[in-house]
Amino acid sequence: MGQISASLRNLVTLGTLITLIGGSMGAHWLSEFPWPIAILYASLVVVTGPTVISPLLKQVQVDRQVATLLEYEGVLIDPIGAILAVVVLNIIISGDMHPLDILSGVGMRVGIGAGIGIVGGWLLGWILKRAKFLSEDLKNLVVLAGLWGLFGWAQMLRSESGLMATVVAGIMLRVAAVPEERLLRRFKGQLTVLAVSVLFILLAADLSIASIFALGWGGLLTVVFLMLVVRPISIGLCTGKSDLNWRQKLFMSWIAPRGIVAASVASLFAISLTEHGINGGDAIKALVFLTICLTVILQGLTARWVATLLRITSIDRTGAVIVGCHPLSCLLARLFQERGEPVALIDTNPEAADLAEQEKRAIFRQQCP
Repeated sequence: MGQISASLRNLVTLGTLITLIGGSMGAHWLSEFPWPIAILYASLVVVTGPTVISPLLKQVQVDRQVATLLEYEGVLIDPIGAILAVVVLNIIISGDMHPLDILSGVGMRVGIGAGIGIVGGWLLGWILKRAKFLSEDLKNLVVLAGLWGLFGWAQMLRSESGLMATVVAGIMLRVAAVPEERLLRRFKGQLTVLAVSVLFILLAADLSIASIFALGWGGLLTVVFLMLVVRPISIGLCTGKSDLNWRQKLFMSWIAPRGIVAASVASLFAISLTEHGINGGDAIKALVFLTICLTVILQGLTARWVATLLRITSIDRTGAVIVGCHPLSCLLARLFQERGEPVALIDTNPEAADLAEQEKRAIFRQQCP
């Protein structure tokens, strides 16, 4: 678990820096973007979309370590990437910023968002555990209203810190282990599907196909460079001291789809650049959408095949535990085994448990001589 935490920390910090540098180089040299616009593009695509990765991992069951790293990387890097992109945009608009101002801008947004998220998430968990007068349906709405309130509070104190606040609040609710967690997860999943579907349609409606074709081969090569060069380097350096094998690292190097955060922030930044008379807004938006399309389509369609080829798929098998090693329990265990399902027999009498286990193995030998 410690190695997973270290790798996750590296992916969110060092991995973000590597993607920022590598993406900037690709956009400048391959797409011929000016350096400020290239860095802004790279800051937008450092994020990996949890709204894309989570459904993907549900369909393609991989090793628990790999799934945990990919999912939590997507969740934690979203607010950090959004904050980083805002800082880069402010530098481009203002023309110049002192390095201390840059660090303080990032630190203030992360700190304010994390602080509000910790307090608000703990308070929401406390309310859900002790407010007996709230029905299950109302608890969903209370959590939703609470997250909106935390987001608005953080945004009032510092722009672009609201996303960090909501992410940290969600983590605090998970740690609190509220009884309604499964209900909240189902409600969150329904809202996610609805919101992402509507947002992608609205954002794509404002995109010109001609602007994507105007990128030419340079835009395509930039995305390929990001997928096949920058991401593997990031995974290799960030997980170098972990116990992940080369197959797991190779799968993680391939899976990094971009999602709704990159698309929405890119559309917003395109408007901001245009309002300030800076060219490149439409090109950035087109390249970000091209990145989203290629990563989601290519990686999403090939994820199962790659996982099977690398032999890192896991079979989620649920079995049965039978308490008491008497003739009826042995009969039930035999029926479960004939159906190919795992079963365990437990008993306070060690001798009875041992005899039941021997009988179960004998049944297995008869089925698989």
